[in-house]
Amino acid sequence: FHVFEISGISLFSARITSFFSFVLLVVLLFFLIRKFFDAKYSLYCVALFCSTHEILMFIRWGTPVTMMILFQFMVLYFYSFGRKSVHFYFFSGLALALSIATKISAVLFLPVIVIFIIIELFDKNIKIFEIMIFIFGFLSLIVPLWFFFIEPNLHNYKIMLEYPAHTK
Repeated sequence: FHVFEISGISLFSARITSFFSFVLLVVLLFFLIRKFFDAKYSLYCVALFCSTHEILMFIRWGTPVTMMILFQFMVLYFYSFGRKSVHFYFFSGLALALSIATKISAVLFLPVIVIFIIIELFDKNIKIFEIMIFIFGFLSLIVPLWFFFIEPNLHNYKIMLEYPAHTK
């Protein structure tokens, strides 16, 4: 993180990234809900979201979970504007890739996205070309990430997977 280069390694530096991710997430959440409902209802939803224990806990810990949630939300946010321009489908795929690059457990979101896209395809809300744009956006970050980071360090991932999460 560049925040550590600017302010040094400290608890504040770790938390500031989570905080800014949270602020951007709240703003995007407000505007997405406002797209479908009025401003008063949007404010209630945002206030409810901001007061959940898990979100407050992740911000305080300074983990990348808040940033992962931000990118996963951006997938839906950009997708909601996809009918205006196909570029938003590209950004939606890119946001999914950024989510996985931020925290690897975001791959658990992939089956949900695949099922969602299949449902949208059957309901004729999305075209095959738009799905290809989404996949291209996703692969434009995942492929370089694989070749420049994951593949050279694959032995570290194998070691991580050999040890069970429980003790005997």
